[in-house]
Amino acid sequence: MNLYSYIFRGPSIESVRGKLEDVDQKRLSNIFFDSHPESEDDIAPLLVKEYLKFITLKVLDQDWDATKLSPSPLIDQMWHIHILETKSYQDMCNKFGRMIHHRASIKEQEDDDPLLQQEKRNRYRRTLELYEKYYHTFQDNTSTIWDTQYLNIENHHPLPILTKIEYDPDVTVEAPAPDKLESRIMLLTVRLPKGTKVYLWAKEPSTTTIGRVTDVALGYTGYDYRIIYRGKQIEPDMLLSELRYCDFENGDTFDIVFRLRGC
Repeated sequence: MNLYSYIFRGPSIESVRGKLEDVDQKRLSNIFFDSHPESEDDIAPLLVKEYLKFITLKVLDQDWDATKLSPSPLIDQMWHIHILETKSYQDMCNKFGRMIHHRASIKEQEDDDPLLQQEKRNRYRRTLELYEKYYHTFQDNTSTIWDTQYLNIENHHPLPILTKIEYDPDVTVEAPAPDKLESRIMLLTVRLPKGTKVYLWAKEPSTTTIGRVTDVALGYTGYDYRIIYRGKQIEPDMLLSELRYCDFENGDTFDIVFRLRGC
């Protein structure tokens, strides 16, 4: 290895981990508990560890100015907590010789700017890709922290059960009976933030989540939007067959509302 490649190859993951050993993980965990008393006992220590993995990725990727990588919402909360522990955060950054900057976002501005939305999605996608590169896999107990379901879809796993269609909403479509929702093909309408409507057939309502439907409608995957049905927010992991309890009718509309916070 020549001198040039040695100087510019960047730090190793082992050296970065070593410089993070002095971070007071217990204190950060306790602060999180104070502000989230409803959280499970084991989530805060795990969240701190995953946050430090995110910082490790930022150092390895030389992302000092928050232009390459974005955290998940939970990781971002822990990042905010650490930044407010100013001495601890400064001491950590000093070990790398650079400030690891956090860039706050203006939600109203980003909601109206598709380019900013796409940039943030790209940063989060790169974060997940680097996580897999350096840590190889996501543990089951970290999936809620990292929203890894979206990474799996983004890696182009086949979704044959969902099909976009050309559909005339003025044509009446027979609605399946409530007790048949698990076996019948369902027609769904997804209204995008700009008002455009996308129509999809869902062939397996008993195994398909509404989150997968909206991801296909959008044409990308992410964690940065809410799903509204009949004026109420619904969870993306809700099965389509469970819509029977919401008096679902074929062709019903699901609205997508973006929610972008932090960098």
